[in-house]
Amino acid sequence: MLIITSSGIHSPEGPPVFNLLLLGDIMSWYVLFVRNGCEDRVKSSLQRLFTGELLRCVVPKKQISERRAGQYDLIERLLFPGYVFIQTQMNYSTYYILQKNPHVYRLLNYCSRKDLIYKHQAMNNLENSEEQYFRQIPEEEISPILGLLDHDDVAENSRVYFENSRMNVVSGPLTGKEELVTKVDKRKRRAKVSLQLLGGGRTIDLGIILLEPETNLVQE
Repeated sequence: MLIITSSGIHSPEGPPVFNLLLLGDIMSWYVLFVRNGCEDRVKSSLQRLFTGELLRCVVPKKQISERRAGQYDLIERLLFPGYVFIQTQMNYSTYYILQKNPHVYRLLNYCSRKDLIYKHQAMNNLENSEEQYFRQIPEEEISPILGLLDHDDVAENSRVYFENSRMNVVSGPLTGKEELVTKVDKRKRRAKVSLQLLGGGRTIDLGIILLEPETNLVQE
């Protein structure tokens, strides 16, 4: 089995095959589009293949309540089905390794090949660059997503109460992020949250716990 480190690809007893990451390179965030239901499998595979200094892999999940037989049970669901988030220094060598995974469809980019060709023609510059083909998620988009997750990459339930029809968050991932909430379903105990990802708007459901008025100041 080959192990990928910052010095290159190694066999268990051999020297590096080639370098993937140069010291001082900045790691950025990207999104892999993968086969539905294989998100955790892809994550495990990449974690076995890459060392943590080369690639961080996140499959965001959420904790929500579902009613079964008259009772609410806490369960985990994927926050972005079909997506695996990776933080790395992307280049052609890393990309080709990722593409070898049979469950990985492609890397989500801002620009299609058609867009890139048009852009190059407009600039009278046909030189290809890795940065243009592997566009990272901007910091202003990835930070709110990561800010919802705990150390296990799960968005837990937020404890909330309502005052004059306004939702107030006592604890949980939505603390201080009330402006992201667009709608609340008290019966289903869900809050719809608006996020930006890859230049477009996304609405996700997060779990909430409704507090009684007399307990709304109780912290966990």
